[in-house]
Amino acid sequence: MTDGIWLRFLSGPDIDALGLTRLEIVDAVEDAVREHGEGRTSFEPRMHLMPSNGGIGHFNVLRGHLDGLGEHGISGVKVVGDFVPNYQKGLPSELAMGHCSTRTADSRLRSWTRR
Repeated sequence: MTDGIWLRFLSGPDIDALGLTRLEIVDAVEDAVREHGEGRTSFEPRMHLMPSNGGIGHFNVLRGHLDGLGEHGISGVKVVGDFVPNYQKGLPSELAMGHCSTRTADSRLRSWTRR
């Protein structure tokens, strides 16, 4: 057992550096759709978090689990902030952050962001 907790953060450039081909990405999506069709997934309805900000933005929270991905399956949560006026500050109007974890107690955690 190692001391502490191990986290891996992946930025957009980190993901780009993996050099995934379009075919690899399409294959992964097809695998997830197949898992869903075979009843080995759990996708909960999207939740909307609406802060009191006069309607200029909100968050979407998406949650799901794929039983057949990896040795023990993988669960994930993605939070997408959608704030249209951000462009006025040179920021993207949408920014997402995700978290994936296996269902074992010794899971390694992975988080990523996407603009």
